[in-house]
Amino acid sequence: MESTGDTSVHPPADAEVHRRLVYGDESAPAEVYAAYGGLVRRVAVRVTRSAAAAEDVAQEVFAQLWSRPYAFDARRGSLRGRLSMLAGPGPGPGPGPDETVVDRERSLLPHIALRTLAETLADPPDPALERGA
Repeated sequence: MESTGDTSVHPPADAEVHRRLVYGDESAPAEVYAAYGGLVRRVAVRVTRSAAAAEDVAQEVFAQLWSRPYAFDARRGSLRGRLSMLAGPGPGPGPGPDETVVDRERSLLPHIALRTLAETLADPPDPALERGA
């Protein structure tokens, strides 16, 4: 098994970290990066043959995971495999996003909206501000 860099970091369970990413757990991105950052950079260096370009690729790979965590499906493969694929040579121009990914994204929107609403309600506005005081 190939090392992901820091041997003291154990890869997180894919389904659990995916759930945490989708629901906005602020510690999840750092955990994923600690576990897979080295792997992503190594794959990108093999493809780009440039450490600087590999850093750019790694930044894009993780930015895509953070901004669209619902595009990953733990039932279809491992997070390690998904990140390696994103960092590796692309298949070239092709069709748009898989409809199952789009449907999954749409199904998660109510969950995201409810989380945002719950956060807003948890921190009510100051009554003095509403009275104009």
